[in-house]
Amino acid sequence: MVVLLQGSPLSTEECMIPTLSISISKSDLYSQCFGLMLMYFCVLSLVDTTRVVLGKDGGYINANFIKMLVKDESFHYIACQGPLPTTLGDFWQMVWEQKSNVIAMMTQEVEGGKVKCQRYWPDASHTAEMVGERLQITLVKDQHLENFVIRLIETNEIQRVTHLNYTGWPDHGTPTQPEQLLTFISYMRHIHQSGPIITHCSAGIGRSGTLICIDVVLGLISKDRWVLFYENTKVNASLVKPIKYHRRQNVYLT
Repeated sequence: MVVLLQGSPLSTEECMIPTLSISISKSDLYSQCFGLMLMYFCVLSLVDTTRVVLGKDGGYINANFIKMLVKDESFHYIACQGPLPTTLGDFWQMVWEQKSNVIAMMTQEVEGGKVKCQRYWPDASHTAEMVGERLQITLVKDQHLENFVIRLIETNEIQRVTHLNYTGWPDHGTPTQPEQLLTFISYMRHIHQSGPIITHCSAGIGRSGTLICIDVVLGLISKDRWVLFYENTKVNASLVKPIKYHRRQNVYLT
């Protein structure tokens, strides 16, 4: 079942958002999924064995591959730091090399008066910008919703990328409208076609890691699997352990 975004500048296929078809109550779903919002992730060091390598020369970018098993399927992600003025070219090179068609941005450009992420897409539609030495990107069209923005971006390498920007999740806080976040993640999964889903906030840790966890949980639920988040009031490590391994983090409870 899908929901068509009203007044959308995107095509019918592009703006169809699947609704959640889960045989549990919304309150139970929110209770389980957003128990994850109690987590804060702290980077200790970048895991070299899972880091994303740029080009044939092994160029560096603050990003890691994350593979999560969802019953009989593997969900692939890249969790990375939000682009900086000096890393815009590296970021788009990663998108192109990994053939990723979805980027999930979990921060705003400026939060609390501080720059959290450099803008890495053109301001105006049908305006091309060069990123790096060879890649050119063009904003085809965009749609601004209540808590997130959908942008369609094309590169000169004949690659179309959907850029999803969630705007209702403040840094060091929790989403203002959890159901909107579920819609965002459901849509992200629905439109994913190729390459790892690339997700970032500012550091590529807390909100990015939680998005991955929720996506995995929703995937497990859709396959009639359930996840026990707490065992004797402690977080069940089976869900977050793979993320900790791939991006080497500690998980703290507030």
